[in-house]
Amino acid sequence: MYLVEKIGELILVTMEGHITREELEAVKHQLKEIAKMEDEAVVSLKLSKPDGSKIPVEEEKSRYNEIIEFCNKSDIRIYSYVYEDEG
Repeated sequence: MYLVEKIGELILVTMEGHITREELEAVKHQLKEIAKMEDEAVVSLKLSKPDGSKIPVEEEKSRYNEIIEFCNKSDIRIYSYVYEDEG
């Protein structure tokens, strides 16, 4: 599950559980479209895994890092990012 919300100049991206390649590309597309409309778009990113998740932590982190890398390459400023490792 993912959610991309625009709050003023802040873009809040929440990703939880397994994120498919298609969902990841949709997040990137939404970020790009929102950033086009804003001179100073800023992203706050949160990734968490639901209780009992069987998704490998490395797989989750790689998708999370891909969004961060995308923002860096697209000159979209990252305000904060949180990775909740529920261990």
